[in-house]
Amino acid sequence: MEQANTTLQRVAEVVQNSTSILISAGAGMSVPAGNDYYDKVAFAERFPGMLTHGYTFPYQLVGNRELYSNKPLMWGYMADFIHKIRFNLPLSEVYTKLGEFAKTKDTFVITTNADGLFERHGFNPERIFTPQGDFKYVFFSFFVPSLLKTYQIVSCSPS
Repeated sequence: MEQANTTLQRVAEVVQNSTSILISAGAGMSVPAGNDYYDKVAFAERFPGMLTHGYTFPYQLVGNRELYSNKPLMWGYMADFIHKIRFNLPLSEVYTKLGEFAKTKDTFVITTNADGLFERHGFNPERIFTPQGDFKYVFFSFFVPSLLKTYQIVSCSPS
């Protein structure tokens, strides 16, 4: 245990003394903000109509070709899902604390999260790479193969 603590202390020193930092984050990072793809209770409350189609939690709908073949169902779900996940998740203490530390460094972020929480917490969007996309953009060719255009979504929250 002592060796592990010594190693952890050394890693902390290296990170603290560095001038640059690469942050790599995945899905678990956004769970404290309310983005849990396995939360059956929240899904049932938000999307009761989806239960009648046999869906019980969000992860069942990721890349789901059956959902995409039913355009009204898909757009109804995606519009509400994106509105919540990309534009209305509460700010998270995890991102806030990491952002405070990152402001002291030359920071670059690579994340599989498409929820935009790094950007919403003040990280420079020019220094965030999202290889799985960002929900503020919709690439319609996935849904309409002849349409090769990407559109930026703007929040439609009432003021």
